[in-house]
Amino acid sequence: MNLQINKIHKMDCFEGLKQLENESVDFVVTSPPYNKQMVGGGIVKKIDYDIYKDDISEEEYQVQQINLLNELSRILKPGGHIFYNHKNRYSEGKFISPLYWIKESKLNIRQEIIWNRKISANLRGWRFWNCDERIYWLQRPDAEAKEIPSEVASKSSIWSIMPQRGNGHPCAFPEELVENCLSIENAKGKLVLDPYMGSGTTAVVAKYLGMNFIGFELSDTYLEIAEERLGLEQRRPDKQFQTEFF
Repeated sequence: MNLQINKIHKMDCFEGLKQLENESVDFVVTSPPYNKQMVGGGIVKKIDYDIYKDDISEEEYQVQQINLLNELSRILKPGGHIFYNHKNRYSEGKFISPLYWIKESKLNIRQEIIWNRKISANLRGWRFWNCDERIYWLQRPDAEAKEIPSEVASKSSIWSIMPQRGNGHPCAFPEELVENCLSIENAKGKLVLDPYMGSGTTAVVAKYLGMNFIGFELSDTYLEIAEERLGLEQRRPDKQFQTEFF
C-alpha cells in the first residue's frame, strides 16, 4: 500500500487508484457523480458540486465508469465486495441504465438492490416520480459466493432509507446505507475504499465498525466537512449502529 490508510487523500480518484496495489482492498462503497449535465427539475434546480462540473458527454462518462470499475476490480481482493450506487436516468427522452456500462466491466453482478429514498425531486408528471436509486453488489468473477447472515439477508433487496441531509454535500450517503453494505460479513479490521469520498460517510461508518478506510476527494470544502465529521464521531463513543458482528 503506497498511500496512508485511515486518511482521505486530496487527489483525483484515478490517480489515487494507480497507487493502490493489486488485491489490496476488502470493500468498496461508493457513488460517482451521475453526469446530470448540470440540469435538474421539479423542486431541485441542479446538482451543484463544489468544484466538479457534472457535464461530460454520456459516451465519455460511460467509458470513464467502465475504467473505474475495472480499476476497482484490480485492487479488490478475490473475495472482496463492491457496492456501487447509481440511478436510472433519462436524457433527451432516452432511458439510461447503469447496467449498460457495468456489464461491460470485468466485474460480476451479485445483486441489484433498490434504494427507496421515499422522496422525489419531481413535481410534474412526465413519468411516475422517481423515488429510487440502485446499489449494485459487484464481485470479481473468481469470488466464492459465501452465505451472509440471515439477519442481514432479511433486510431484503429494497432498502427504505431517507437521504442524508444538512451536512454540506448535495448527494451525501445515509450512514445506514453504508452500514447495510458493510454488514454482510465481519468487516472488523478490513479495508474499505471510497474513491468519491465526498463528505466522508463511508469513512465515518467504517471507523465505528472497527474498519480501516481510504478515500479520495478533490474539494477542500468536502474534505473539511469529512474531517470534522470524523473528529466529531471520535468523541461520541456511545453511538450504536444496527450491526452486531457474528
